[in-house]
Amino acid sequence: MMHNQSVDIVINGGSTLGLLTALAILEHTALSVAVIEQNQITHETADPRYVALAQNSVRYLAELGIDPHLLGPGIEQIHVSDQGHIGQCRLTAKEVSVAELGVVVNLSALTQCITDKLYEKYVDSGRLLIYSGYVLQSVESIALAPLQLLVAPHTEAHIGPEVNPQATPFEDETPSVFTLSSELLFFADGERSPLKTELGFTKSIVDFGQYGVVANVAVDRVAYSRYHHPLTAFERFTKHGPLALLPIHTPAGQPAYQQWYSMVWCIAEDQKDGFAAIDLAALQEVFGDRAGRFCASTKPYVFPLKLTQHQGVVQRCICLGNAAQALHPIAGQGFNLGVRDIKDAVFILQSQIGAEQSVAHIAAQFSAQFTEYRRLDRAQTVTATSALVSIFSNDIPGVNTLRNFGLLTLHKYPFLKSLFTQQAMGEK
Repeated sequence: MMHNQSVDIVINGGSTLGLLTALAILEHTALSVAVIEQNQITHETADPRYVALAQNSVRYLAELGIDPHLLGPGIEQIHVSDQGHIGQCRLTAKEVSVAELGVVVNLSALTQCITDKLYEKYVDSGRLLIYSGYVLQSVESIALAPLQLLVAPHTEAHIGPEVNPQATPFEDETPSVFTLSSELLFFADGERSPLKTELGFTKSIVDFGQYGVVANVAVDRVAYSRYHHPLTAFERFTKHGPLALLPIHTPAGQPAYQQWYSMVWCIAEDQKDGFAAIDLAALQEVFGDRAGRFCASTKPYVFPLKLTQHQGVVQRCICLGNAAQALHPIAGQGFNLGVRDIKDAVFILQSQIGAEQSVAHIAAQFSAQFTEYRRLDRAQTVTATSALVSIFSNDIPGVNTLRNFGLLTLHKYPFLKSLFTQQAMGEK
């Protein structure tokens, strides 16, 4: 059975960033959107990861009617240290006259808020179509307008009922294969789809030779109150890579210890097989006692750390967030960079589509305009993140002396701290 639906923009990828893209377009333009996601999109889609939303991201979410403060705690200071050396620095919200440096949220909770907003406001409006459990199989007529996108069920996913039956445009049975016509195609599918390279995006990978260990960890005793009041996020550099702790609310089903943290621990490749569970004693030895005594952890998730980019200009197609650049987590900038991608894409749409015009008249030039608009911010963030990996993931004599001097200098001079803190807050 074949059907043909027409929308202004198709978003391939219905995770947090893809759904946020849909919400931003619907809130700030009069365009119609279809979201294609290979997994089932539900109101309880589970994602154990946490992100630190920079102030820029917090403000943009507020514009879209989402208050991150309802989802997690605000970071009032950041403590940076270097294992085995005296270099350290504290960056505080008070020093830059703001209430907080960012907000830590669970991606599941954030995704649920976005999903609820979409279903509440737009699923019955005729402007939003959601294809849950489907994949974008191919794009035909890439050189012609509009794009013709072939969509099929994801064979590895369980195709169950929609969260809301009105999210699908079909009155009878859901088709096995169908065609979507669209003026623009946005990729928000992370690294997973080979379709990006098939269409002409150039893929590049830089392997950092590290693995990331993600888990939630708890402390049951506070060692130094100045690292809890104000509430503190930690970044500690080791010879194998950084160890970051973000303060979070007590995870569901876990005991309410003194404080829980979302941990990202970067390790060498030859260490990865030893992390079936978190060795709390080893964690304590590497991190020290600033946060308190580690007493509990959830099961860790271990993954390779690489910089994966999809670059180039493909007519009528753009990549957002991790689909464009999947960064090393050393600076926690990946999701915030994706939010800025969304913000600028929607700004271009807003500024170039008049009340009497459709998206068709700008579609052919949109990709080139977006790529140029985002070029500097993306390049600076990728370069800075990769440089931090090189500088802070080794114990080479001379290099460690310079970075310790840098941390001490940063801590000493308020002007430098203010500049650095503004960057940490996601300000361009």
